[in-house]
Amino acid sequence: MRVVSIHVFIVVLRAWVAQVQANYLYTHDSQVRLRSSKYTAHDAYFIETTASDCVLPAEAIITPEQCDEAAEVLGLVLGYRGNWNLGGGHCAKWAVLNMDTWYYHYASGRPGAQPICKVPAFSLGHERYCSTARSTAAPKCPPFHAEITDPSDCDSAASELGLTLHPSDGNVNYGGTCSQWHNGNGQENWYFYYASNQCGAYPICQLQQFVLSDPCPPGFESITVAAVCDIAGAALGLSPGFVTQYGFGGKCAKYELGGQSNVYYHWASNQPGATSICSAVTSNPVIVPTPSPTSSSTAPSCTQLATGGRSNDWSTICQSVPTTAGHVQLNMGDVVDYFRPVAGATFCDMLTSSNQHEWSNNLTTWYTPGYYPAHFGGSALNWPLDNVAGDERRFLSFWDDGGGGVGGCCHNSYSDTSYPGRPFTMYWCQPGANLVPTPLPTSSGDITATGDPHLKNVFGERFDLMMPGRHVLINIPRGEPAEKTQLHVEADASRLGGQCEDLYFQELNITGSLAEEMQSGGYRFRSRDDSETPEWLSFGKIQLKVVHGRTDHGIEYLNFYVKHLKRAGVPVGGLLGEDDHSHVEQPPEECIQHVTL
Repeated sequence: MRVVSIHVFIVVLRAWVAQVQANYLYTHDSQVRLRSSKYTAHDAYFIETTASDCVLPAEAIITPEQCDEAAEVLGLVLGYRGNWNLGGGHCAKWAVLNMDTWYYHYASGRPGAQPICKVPAFSLGHERYCSTARSTAAPKCPPFHAEITDPSDCDSAASELGLTLHPSDGNVNYGGTCSQWHNGNGQENWYFYYASNQCGAYPICQLQQFVLSDPCPPGFESITVAAVCDIAGAALGLSPGFVTQYGFGGKCAKYELGGQSNVYYHWASNQPGATSICSAVTSNPVIVPTPSPTSSSTAPSCTQLATGGRSNDWSTICQSVPTTAGHVQLNMGDVVDYFRPVAGATFCDMLTSSNQHEWSNNLTTWYTPGYYPAHFGGSALNWPLDNVAGDERRFLSFWDDGGGGVGGCCHNSYSDTSYPGRPFTMYWCQPGANLVPTPLPTSSGDITATGDPHLKNVFGERFDLMMPGRHVLINIPRGEPAEKTQLHVEADASRLGGQCEDLYFQELNITGSLAEEMQSGGYRFRSRDDSETPEWLSFGKIQLKVVHGRTDHGIEYLNFYVKHLKRAGVPVGGLLGEDDHSHVEQPPEECIQHVTL
């Protein structure tokens, strides 16, 4: 068995101009070295030729200084007026005047431009556990990265990340691996050799290990994804072979062809003399980059933009969102929120403010929430609870506290307690795209009676009201006469336009002891006057809202909304409660059309 073990810390990239050759090239050093206890790490730079933006695990290069550094490694030359903002975006290789080796600081938004991307040598993982919810699950590093267990490597990685060893007990074994942890003393730039299992600690991670071996040794596996093969090839100091993606058969491999002995191919492991390229199997599952669409029917993709594991510079991060993006998606625990800028605002306006966003939970209906001052994103207190059926949160997700804090706020589920410092991941997405489409939980009270009329009761059953006349919508407690109820809602449904035309609510009365406490005589609403409740009315734990509606033909009617009906504490009667509704779903005999076959 032939084994050459090389850890991915010194990644060498070299320019390869021909378009038929692979994306991933080498960084700084002229030769690959075996891992040692002391080394200088560099990010891996490459030109992305298969997508319109950098995809995981790669990141866009957003500063001119790093763009210049990457271009030098890749053998590119600053283009004519290369520091101009040519089409927006970020660092990119772009051919103009037939100069295929030119690059520009801001040109990835140009048609035909190829983004210049990087795979960071070191990164911070997600928080392992904290305070009351301690878990034994291993902390997760970003894609293609693994935890650092060697103190010397920890020093090198921390130096690259701008961290400082705790002055007195940085080498004390608190448990876990190399990590960033402030130790409760307010020094968030401290790191420790063994502390990743401490509350608030973030593992320090390094690009994972790849080896040449035939077959793959224990703890390693064959690489079957072209993008991963490119990263591994660059890490091992191999050149992309002529037409790297050519299907020789098998999996990612080093393979001599035409006198080139130091090259790799995506699929060549079954060729005589080929050596498989293997990746270390880590506890962190590999996230495969989403390929670029091959046709207009392919679903649009999302690209990771930022995480809540560190203090973020949103004014810089926002520049990575292309003008073609439709929205950003924010995953916080089990919660998924979608945000887009309000009319006239940009993504940079939105990501750096508290009041420039719209919100959706399904990418179909968008809302302008009540805003909370200072923080970035989110909503006013109790806005989800008061306005979104089934969402019991006190706030929509914030991605920053506006003061440089770490993490977001406030919920990991739709019903948990709000808490700051939550880890999250944000993506920018093409219009209509989304990742992990988590539905809202089953509603605890999205009870409605709208339109002509379409009803939904406490059991989630949907039905249409087909019988005109007066109907009891809510009766609490169930079975009690109206004069003895806590809450009694009755509506009058009338046909407008003809004997068998559609029904609409024309009048609605709210009575009962709870209504009497709010207003003497209760509430009465008519479609032909301006009486309505655009804000929610609270009757104990139950909230009601009455809003006017109008058809395209000018017919006026009332819509009725109820929240938290299941919190009544007693059985609820009425069509929107637990009463049978089968008798009102059948139209009168004269309106049933009989067809003779």
